[in-house]
Amino acid sequence: MSESNLERGIPLAPTLERQLTSLRLPERLPTLNRRVAVITALSMLVAIAAALGAQALTRLIAFITNVAFHQRLDVLGADPSTNRLGLWVIAVPVVGVGGVRVGKVLIERAARDEGHHLHAEADAEDRGVRA
Repeated sequence: MSESNLERGIPLAPTLERQLTSLRLPERLPTLNRRVAVITALSMLVAIAAALGAQALTRLIAFITNVAFHQRLDVLGADPSTNRLGLWVIAVPVVGVGGVRVGKVLIERAARDEGHHLHAEADAEDRGVRA
């Protein structure tokens, strides 16, 4: 074993040393170049965006919990178990889902009735009656 091998470290496959030297590979590959720097910067931006998104979603959950269980507008965390609704707490998810459904129906109705000036005309048209 040559002195240069001992300086570089213990070879993993001593029998392949001849083949490796015939490839004439560079001693050390560059560890940092422009591509690595760009990928690192992009990954940092993605991480920051993910962290901000997580904070926003956490505050949104806290806001909805505060409105639904404590009837207050606040983005600080709240424990739903400390509500004063009693057994009415069972109705909170029902009212929430019902509100979403009613909103969807209203949006669909508004899109269908677009262009109608009077709701009476739209209702008469739905029934097949001329106003």
